[in-house]
Amino acid sequence: MEAYIKEANSETPSIILNPSDKMYSISGQSFPEDVNKIYLPVIEWFKSNAELIDHKICLKVDFDYINSATSKILMDVFTVLEELTKNKEHEAQIHWFYDEDDTDNMDQGRFYEKLLNIKLFLEPKTEG
Repeated sequence: MEAYIKEANSETPSIILNPSDKMYSISGQSFPEDVNKIYLPVIEWFKSNAELIDHKICLKVDFDYINSATSKILMDVFTVLEELTKNKEHEAQIHWFYDEDDTDNMDQGRFYEKLLNIKLFLEPKTEG
């Protein structure tokens, strides 16, 4: 299966979905004009590939900034990932990274944690 890799720019995050390297991450800033252009391919990739992956998917999410449209569609991404991997040998999990002084970002992670049944770990970023 092919990896899905999208380079970051000033308005969109870096996205790496690479089963060969067991690397799954979304990071950077996310305030695109059209969130569907950025995140629907991610949803489709998970729908096409999640059941073929023979290891745990640990999705690392590390945003500097996201807008409300991104916040909403991320719920869709996480829900699809949860549905595709629940009750499987290798259930997915999300690692939500936030700056310790960024309470909005931490609260956003807590919001997802409360609404989802997927394992979600809130992780303060460490320096270095």
